[in-house]
Formats: sequence, C-alpha cells, structure tokens
Amino acid sequence: KEPAPDVLRKAAEALSSILRELSSDEVVVCLREVVASICCAVSSAVHAVGVASVALASGSASEAIAARDSARLAVAALLSALAAAAASATDHFAPLAAEAGASLLPLLRASPGGGDGACVAALTPA
Repeated sequence: KEPAPDVLRKAAEALSSILRELSSDEVVVCLREVVASICCAVSSAVHAVGVASVALASGSASEAIAARDSARLAVAALLSALAAAAASATDHFAPLAAEAGASLLPLLRASPGGGDGACVAALTPA
C-alpha cells in the first residue's frame, strides 16, 4: 500500500530538519539509503498527484482537490529533503547523483503541452 501524501510530507520535513543538524561524517553512514528512500517516495507522491488529478477530471472536486494539494506538498517536501541530503554531504553525494537525477527526470520532462499529466500536475501551483 502506498503511504499517504501527508505522511510522506511530514517524514520529508522531519528528514530535512535532521539532515541540516548532522555533519557530513554523520550523514555519510546512511546517505545511500536515505537518497534511495527519497527517490522512491518522490515516485509515490507523483503517482498520488496523478490519481488525484484523474479523480478531479472525473468530477469529484473537493476531495480530489484536497488529495492533489496534499500530494503536491509531499512532492515539494521530498524534493527539499533530497536537496538537504545533497547539501549535508556534498563530498559524498556525487555517486548518488545519477539515481537522484533519474528519479527527477519525469518531473523535468513534464511540460504543459504534453508529457505525463501527473508530473505536470505535481509541478503546477494550486
């Protein structure tokens, strides 16, 4: 089962705070696992935006808007957590950059004129 977007957002915000408090030497011990988990969660949150966007298009407005907005906030918080991980251990992040970049490609490829609707919805302000 996919985690709820609100839980993803809260976990990402907590992780960002923790990473800002740790030294590079402290972060490097778990950096690979942290980055892999964030990348997986980004995919889940973008999927949640897509599901909510489809529901919104189907006409269930108020619940779909709330779900979409919650998922968008989760995506933003997860991207901030990824940035915090990179910033907290910049000297150790390079080997993980390819994995992080690959998880962001769907978001970067999104365009208002085409592409994955979930990714466009994830990037579009509420």
